[in-house]
Amino acid sequence: MPQAKNEAGQDKELKVENERQRLLDRSKVSLIIDHYDDIFSDFDSRPYSHRSLSDDFLIEAKKVARDTSEGIAEIRFMVPQVARNIGNEAVIKKRLKAHFKKHAEMLSQEIGSAKKEGMIFASGGFVMMVIAALISINEFGGIFFVILSVLLEPAGWFTVWFGLDSIFYAQRDKYVELDFYRKLGKTEIIFEPF
Repeated sequence: MPQAKNEAGQDKELKVENERQRLLDRSKVSLIIDHYDDIFSDFDSRPYSHRSLSDDFLIEAKKVARDTSEGIAEIRFMVPQVARNIGNEAVIKKRLKAHFKKHAEMLSQEIGSAKKEGMIFASGGFVMMVIAALISINEFGGIFFVILSVLLEPAGWFTVWFGLDSIFYAQRDKYVELDFYRKLGKTEIIFEPF
């Protein structure tokens, strides 16, 4: 008799595991959580509507987003049936969407500011090189103009290259992060019991 109960328990566990795997396979991103707090920072005790997201959650989401070029259709949170609260789920969905949208806007502004700054540096460097060239062409006399030309030419080159680097290369990591937040901002968030 005890062996029959044990086999029945194993069959039940196997069915639960199979159901869990079936649900995981249906989604692009599926995360099993024990309770809603797993999505948020352990150090933040504010309500779900204002709480900071967990770094672990964001790291896992970034890994998945990096692997998909077409975007993430949905994030499916698998929550134990006994822990579900539909009201909390609505608040959490809103909070996640707001977080992703806010960070996408912030990164977009940072990238725009960096590009403007890079343009200013590149333009300033170009002006310095033009002034150095004009001094050389016009052969102004005096030690002051020689020193000014010697200083302006390398400073101009450096400033132009620094500005161009800011425009084209320095922002690469931010573009990746911006893409991540834009992808998740369009993602459907689903809570499903298991």
